Amino acid sequence: MAFRNMIADEIRELQTATPFEPYSVVTSDGKRLYVKHPDYCFITPGNDHLYIFSDEVKREIVATRNITRVPGGRKSRSRRRK
Repeated sequence: MAFRNMIADEIRELQTATPFEPYSVVTSDGKRLYVKHPDYCFITPGNDHLYIFSDEVKREIVATRNITRVPGGRKSRSRRRK
């Protein structure tokens, strides 16, 4: 549960960044989902699921427990500084 909240917090941080920069999330099966605008992504109140919408009105629903990486998130930024 704590990991799920950490992932959700990391995504929220990217969602509210000014200026917004597109980012992606990587799932446990290796799929990379691209978020090009903050309006195209929604985290449920319980931090259980992430909804990502694309231009084609396609929707991806991912359980946050299945998100393994958020490139560009806090952990990725700290690695780049080394």
